[in-house]
Amino acid sequence: MHMLIVKNARSKRPNQTTFNHQDLEFSNVFLESLDETLNQILGKTPANMVYYYLQRYFSLRKKKIPAKLRDFAEALEKFFGTEALLIEKILVKNLYAKFEMDFAEREDFDFVEQVDSARRKMEERKWRQPLE
Repeated sequence: MHMLIVKNARSKRPNQTTFNHQDLEFSNVFLESLDETLNQILGKTPANMVYYYLQRYFSLRKKKIPAKLRDFAEALEKFFGTEALLIEKILVKNLYAKFEMDFAEREDFDFVEQVDSARRKMEERKWRQPLE
């Protein structure tokens, strides 16, 4: 008896995160907030240089940033030093504003936790909305 084993296409990419519609929506809004934040703080050309730096030295393509927040935060810190925290805070404030959420800055600010919190709040709101 021969067994036929069919591999899932995703099995070739074990580190790839699968996204549902809400994840895609959140990722798009996050990237929009990131663009706005970098352009606001640095300007368009320097912002594009940051994306180049992230891809060149950290193999972190722009569209993959929402799935690799910890890597992104570490890369920002290496590039900007202590000023990375300011960029992260402004980014989180802009992200919360896009979802019409209140952002209360805490002394023990953690970028990844704050972004994940925004993601959870967005998902909770989606679940509470009545079906159309």
